[in-house]
Amino acid sequence: MRFFITASVVAVISLGAGCASAPTRKSLPRARYILEMAQTWKLNLPGGERFDASGLFLARNGELLTVNDRALAVYRIQFLPGASAADLVKLPDCFTPAQVAALAGEKTDRYDIEGITEDTRQRIYLCEEANRWILRFDPRSHTVERLKIDWTPVQKYFSPVDRNASFEGIAIGDGKLYVANERERGRIIVVDLATLKVVNDFEVRSSVASFWGPHYSDLCWFHGELYVLMREDHVVLRVNPHSHQVLAEYDFSKLESAPENKYRKLYWFAGIMEGLAVDENNFWLVTDNNGLGRESDPKDHRPTLFRCPRPDGVNTNFFDCILSLRRGLVFSLRPRCARPRCCLPDKALRSSAWAETSPPRSRQPGRGSTAPTPSSGATSQRSVSTARMGN
Repeated sequence: MRFFITASVVAVISLGAGCASAPTRKSLPRARYILEMAQTWKLNLPGGERFDASGLFLARNGELLTVNDRALAVYRIQFLPGASAADLVKLPDCFTPAQVAALAGEKTDRYDIEGITEDTRQRIYLCEEANRWILRFDPRSHTVERLKIDWTPVQKYFSPVDRNASFEGIAIGDGKLYVANERERGRIIVVDLATLKVVNDFEVRSSVASFWGPHYSDLCWFHGELYVLMREDHVVLRVNPHSHQVLAEYDFSKLESAPENKYRKLYWFAGIMEGLAVDENNFWLVTDNNGLGRESDPKDHRPTLFRCPRPDGVNTNFFDCILSLRRGLVFSLRPRCARPRCCLPDKALRSSAWAETSPPRSRQPGRGSTAPTPSSGATSQRSVSTARMGN
């Protein structure tokens, strides 16, 4: 998690002087929704060590991957049948010290990994904040390379003094690499993966009134659209990557501040969501709680993973379909959702409704591990049907 003390102090001083005002801008109408949690999992700390989950990615094989901003590694979230906790399993032979040894002479400070994504060849990309690097792991050759991207066209957005105000999220779509420059001058940078050239950059804002510019904490690409996590505004934006228009806004502020979820904070205004993954049925969010406990259980320092059913009409009857299949009512099932394939569970949730029977397992080439897909820690709540439009 990264804080912005300088910006906040300036904002408060300006407000006291009577000269501060929320940024004004002309924006097109956008749909607004409230995200509600259906399930949560506490992520068990590997070896009992502090884990600051700072990115999230839903792989094509259904695995949820995450990173720790305190170490160079990739972790698979291994769901435990019938439990409300999940283990963090380090991927073997992936971003090892030997694989990055050639970069040691150029590295400043420790590795500060803040985002993760994959391309169609299942190569894993990480964004590193301290040096503003993009690292790529190839599971076939078991090698890591630093992408030689010239950031000169967007250098003006980088803080010259704060290396913690840098690359915070990463996504890939349509041959482009999207990188979120977190703050000071928050910007989404677009890189052509074929040429490794910066081809565009843009800013998107939420509807939340703010005394500072946008703060981006993760990115996700799904079905031709870019999803942007804004930690301090407590929203996710769905963005047209071509026009840069914000199509919808999803508010998770109530979820984050609920008594059972609320974490202790160093600063009252700081948000803690730093990982985002999106699929056809759900939003997945994960916390970077800076090693702090929840107010309801201060000694439990584990991050929390949230599953929030989509409130925007996509597969709104998904879990009804799954539960009906379990009860053998498939022939009488009449799904109410618009998409004809709504009753087919996506890979990430195949075991959520079937955890008590025999959850399927999947193998990722080059990862050397077999993992169960997410399984339910509790009966799914009917948040799908209760999700509501925001005002």
